[in-house]
Amino acid sequence: MMFCGSFLVVENMRRGMSPQQACEATIKRMLSKRQKKWVGLIALDKEGQYGAASLGKEFPLAIYCKKGELIQKSRIVDNLPNLG
Repeated sequence: MMFCGSFLVVENMRRGMSPQQACEATIKRMLSKRQKKWVGLIALDKEGQYGAASLGKEFPLAIYCKKGELIQKSRIVDNLPNLG
């Protein structure tokens, strides 16, 4: 099954989730549908809050704000058991 992850992230934020929660919930939804490919999501809301999550492996992301530049890694959402 194919997903439009960006749409689901935005919908989750519209429902009140933070960008981090929205990214993680989207990855978990993909896992529940047995999505096996590597996926990385980044989200930003209008208040400047951000979040990132990935499936399978982490990825680096750079954030630039008034305090300077931050380099971080995405949060990996664990695989569900028996994804055979």
